[in-house]
Amino acid sequence: MEHLVSAYLASIYVKMESQYQVILDNTNYFQWLSYIEDLLRSKGLYRIASGQETKLKDEDKAAKWENRQDQEGGLIGMSISPDLRFHIAELDTLDEAMKQINKVFGIKNELRAHQLENELLTLDPNNFSCIEDFLSKFKTLRYLLEGVKVKKQDSNLIYSILTKLGPTYSVFVSTFHSTREAFISQGQDYKSPSFDSFCDSLIRE
Repeated sequence: MEHLVSAYLASIYVKMESQYQVILDNTNYFQWLSYIEDLLRSKGLYRIASGQETKLKDEDKAAKWENRQDQEGGLIGMSISPDLRFHIAELDTLDEAMKQINKVFGIKNELRAHQLENELLTLDPNNFSCIEDFLSKFKTLRYLLEGVKVKKQDSNLIYSILTKLGPTYSVFVSTFHSTREAFISQGQDYKSPSFDSFCDSLIRE
């Protein structure tokens, strides 16, 4: 009987948690923060979590405030992975909870960003069987960096790849630079290609 009850409660939990589009884990703090802020604002609860709205002295208003805080606490709690909720379990206010989450996971995501940037910087096409695999990995790292709020400009990514290409792509690299220099020497504005179009051209080379 106990086993059936546990299974039933687990199924309810899964259904409840499935409504949340982003569940906080050790890798997605900034993505989660953007999501939870939008969610709280959509329900008129953000000011409580940010500490901008505090409990009122009037008993009726105080009761409503407490109900809203409970609602917000439930939304935040259910959007956090169960094995991480201990970080805020003993805190009294939602403002304290949000600050604690930032303290714990914000730092972790900054470290994650440094790791990803270093991996992107040291990625070597010579370590891949083909240029497609190299670009696939490069794009994945770019996507992961965006997940921790580090957005790389297309032009910077393109030049980073150009410096990594070996002799096999010497003509491609030379043509790219000469085209840019031709525009500049003629006093024309040079518009760098998008990262995706650059990758397509490189694959076709």
